[in-house]
This record gives sequence, structure tokens and C-alpha cells, in this order.
Amino acid sequence: MCGILGLIEYSGSPLSHLKAKMMRKATSKLLKKSERRGGSATGVFVLTDDKASLFKTNLPASKFIQTAGYSEVVKDINKKSVFKAMIGHARQKTKGHERFNANNHPIIANRIVGVHNGIIGNDDLLFGKYDKRLFRRAEVDSEIIFRLIDLYRRDNCDLVESVKRTCSDIVGSYTCAFIDTEYPSYVTIFSNSQYNNAHIYVYEGAKAIVFASEEYILDHALEDNSILDPVFATHKIGVGKEGFRINILNGKIFRFDISAAKKKTLAMNPMQQSLLPANAAC
Repeated sequence: MCGILGLIEYSGSPLSHLKAKMMRKATSKLLKKSERRGGSATGVFVLTDDKASLFKTNLPASKFIQTAGYSEVVKDINKKSVFKAMIGHARQKTKGHERFNANNHPIIANRIVGVHNGIIGNDDLLFGKYDKRLFRRAEVDSEIIFRLIDLYRRDNCDLVESVKRTCSDIVGSYTCAFIDTEYPSYVTIFSNSQYNNAHIYVYEGAKAIVFASEEYILDHALEDNSILDPVFATHKIGVGKEGFRINILNGKIFRFDISAAKKKTLAMNPMQQSLLPANAAC
């Protein structure tokens, strides 16, 4: 069991001093509260209009957020840059020792930066199958997810089709979030869980979106945040066996079926999305 989390700000403008402070506070507290899901390692990726920064190491979140490396990354959430998104991870080690930092999340797979909660059972088989096209840097099973998405993106598949093809290849359990750094307009979240294995809070007034593995984490990490307190959330969305593509530029949410069959993807704003049942088909 690991914890995935993220933060999106889609105003397209530099943050106010207060909003930047609250975004940094939310990042630290989301990581710290996610430690309940894994204390082997922690990592965070921050994207602004002119910079992408990543820091991860084999420390639990409570110690991770006190490091100079974390401070260096999170300071990019400021009133000078246009902050776009953050994705983070609290790891509970399964395959691949946390002392080898490539095993820790976020995973970097060429253009794809992603986080995963779950276990993939056929990663070795798939790396063998695609040995001429995929480079394996780490031992962790999660790497195959983002290597495959990167592969299909390089084959000119769009984000949704790349996720569908990856889901048709991998065997196991997964809830993932990733950013394509060559086309950084979206945060994509997808899961094959029968239950809501991630939760998204939408704040239309603040032009912000926050997600984490549990509502408990969101509620307790944000409860004293003057901008992102859960009482200000306009919509709350559970992520089960489906995918969501969140537009960083305007906050629109696209929901899609993760099955391999090609189905039409519907574009929905948060209000339309909130009216759909969790198991509604695309």
C-alpha cells in the first residue's frame, strides 16, 4: 500500500503570496498524512510554467519534508512563477529496495513522470517482451507502467489511448497519476480498482484541484488550509475503475474508460462530472 497525491492550480496566473503559502502548506501536509500508507520513501514533482523539479529519497514523509532537497523543490510554488501542478508519493516498499533511489517515486520514464499505488505481477515478462524498445532503469514493478505509457506516446498515441494500451498489457492492481513533460497540459489519473482508490476535490473558486489516495488524507491534511479546506470544495470525485484526464490550463476534467476497446471520451466540467455515478460508463 502506497499513497499517491497531487495538486493542480489552473488560473494560469502567478499565485498571490497567501495562495502560494497555502499551496506549499498543502503539499507538506498531504505528504505527511500520506505517510500512513508508506514510510519507506517519499518523493515530489513540481511543475511551473518555466521549470520542472523532482526530489525523492528513502525517508518517511515526516522526515522528508524537513530536508533541504524538499525545500529546494517546494520553493518553486511561489508568487513569481505560474505554478501548474504537483504530484507526490509515499512508498511502502514491495519490489526494489528503497536505497536504490530509482525504485522510489515519482518514477521518471523519459517524458513521463508518474506515481503508482499497487502491485504489477508481469513487469519482468513485459520488459522481456519489449526488450528492444524499453529501457529498464530500476527493479520496482511500477516502472513498467510509465515505460509503456512513454512507449505508446512515442508511437503517437494520445494520452487516453496510451493508458488504455498500457492497462491491457499490465496485470495486477494499480492506481496511478502521471504528467507527460513533453505535453504538460494534463495530469492523468487512472485505476483498475473496484473501489474508490483515489479521491479528487475540486475548488472552483480557488481554481484548484487536489487528489490523494484517501478522503481521510485530504480531509485531515487540508482541514486548516484557508484556501483548500475541504468545506470549500465544490465537487468531490471518487476514482474507481476508470481514468480522469485533468486539464491543467482550465481545470476541465475528461473521464474515460480504461478498457482497451476504443470508446469515445467525454469532455466534462467538474459540475457535469459530479452528477455522474462512480461506475457510469463513458
